[in-house]
Amino acid sequence: MSDGKIKILVLTAGPRDLTRLDLEEEVRQITHRIGEAEFRERFTVVLELAARRSEVIELLLRHKPNVVHFSGHGKEGAIFLISDDGSYAPVPTEALKAIFAEFKDTVQLVFLNACYTALQAEAIAEVVGCAVGSENPVSDRAAIAFAASFYSTLAYGTTIGQAFNLGKAQLTTLGLQAEADPKLLAGPGVLVGAAVTAVLLHFGAGQRGIRRHDPDATCTDRAC
Repeated sequence: MSDGKIKILVLTAGPRDLTRLDLEEEVRQITHRIGEAEFRERFTVVLELAARRSEVIELLLRHKPNVVHFSGHGKEGAIFLISDDGSYAPVPTEALKAIFAEFKDTVQLVFLNACYTALQAEAIAEVVGCAVGSENPVSDRAAIAFAASFYSTLAYGTTIGQAFNLGKAQLTTLGLQAEADPKLLAGPGVLVGAAVTAVLLHFGAGQRGIRRHDPDATCTDRAC
């Protein structure tokens, strides 16, 4: 974040042999809602569409994101990226955790917007501090609505915890609460509801948007 901006890397994956998702609409809504928010100039969104499994590490090295958003398919114990021939390529939980452990000094939040990703998010949160996933199937429209609200709220200067709670409230407002069950997972000692706004995230002064606290503290389909 050398330019003082929060960089969000959006990875989408729609393998040809899995159900088609409206990933384009999700990307459009995320970028539009951030672009309309109060602190839009503090955010940079980088898009990597049709992300290949073989390129994930390179993309993280190249872009050095603070937030990683994945949009696509998942199952218990894996998310699906794209293989070199265009078919689905699973990335297991242990691989995700190992990868993000090497980026813990820059990545603060990982959002897995896919079915059955709570366990993956929990493992990732152990090394980067905070992650969002789902224990159950997530409908396409609920996934899009929650993500758009979450990032819009962040770009108005809220905490990650507030953005998550307001995203869930938005699902209820739209009558979509039965189509998604997002979970916010935090690692040991992470207080996501701390009074540190997203727009103040920076490393130059040794601060993180996710504040470390008491070690005992807790926080509270994609059709595949």
